[in-house]
Amino acid sequence: MQKSNLQKNNTFFKIIYFIIQLTWGIIQSSVGFFYMIKYRKCHHMWYHGSYVTFFTGWSGGISLGLFVFVADVSMLARDKKTEDSIELAKDVQRQMLVHEYGHTIQSLMFGPLYFFVIGIPSVLWGTRKKHDRYRKNNNVKYTSYWTEKWANNLGEKITGEKAWDK
Repeated sequence: MQKSNLQKNNTFFKIIYFIIQLTWGIIQSSVGFFYMIKYRKCHHMWYHGSYVTFFTGWSGGISLGLFVFVADVSMLARDKKTEDSIELAKDVQRQMLVHEYGHTIQSLMFGPLYFFVIGIPSVLWGTRKKHDRYRKNNNVKYTSYWTEKWANNLGEKITGEKAWDK
């Protein structure tokens, strides 16, 4: 059976994506590789050329070049183990994956500057208590910050799926 043009373009994109992440994005991909080794016993899969690890460390996600880390469903549904909550957690996990994939595209764009332009501002926005208080007190979404909104837009545009918008 012959591949369609879309399948050929998708394969070409994945090859180029892989090569660029391991050259231009080598710094963040190297860090991601070591985290992937740390979580080697977790479930893994390929997603649009990126290597995804579903980990149980915390209920968030992070992108490091070629490597994407998203919370396992058990972490996202840890409070309630009902069938509905597990299905909701699977939806959230998929949307987080699209969001984190958007960050991998930012990695392709910024290469060695990714940590400074995207990574550090994103981590600070997501982990600093003062930013957490600001979001809660002003009813501001995490994804309203420019790095996160842009990651959502890129992830949705490339995958055709809905990104996490919390």
